[in-house]
Amino acid sequence: MLAGVGLTLVAILKKNPMAMIPLVPIGFTYAFQYDMFYGNMLERAQQEADQLLIEHPMKFVLPAHSGIVSIEEYYRIIGIKDGKKI
Repeated sequence: MLAGVGLTLVAILKKNPMAMIPLVPIGFTYAFQYDMFYGNMLERAQQEADQLLIEHPMKFVLPAHSGIVSIEEYYRIIGIKDGKKI
């Protein structure tokens, strides 16, 4: 908010409208933050994630031999059997 006032004041005093160019990304950032905190952005993101999981579930399946270990492999590697140390 302070940046908007300051940049507007500089643009008026120096008669240079180019000084107001930084207000564009600042405005987008402010609008995004406002929507995130006071809007329903979280609800929209959750709805979109649910929709993607329902409509395109195969996009979230890891391919075979992807290099990610399963829980069982992890327990075997670190020496835990059935959740208890060996």
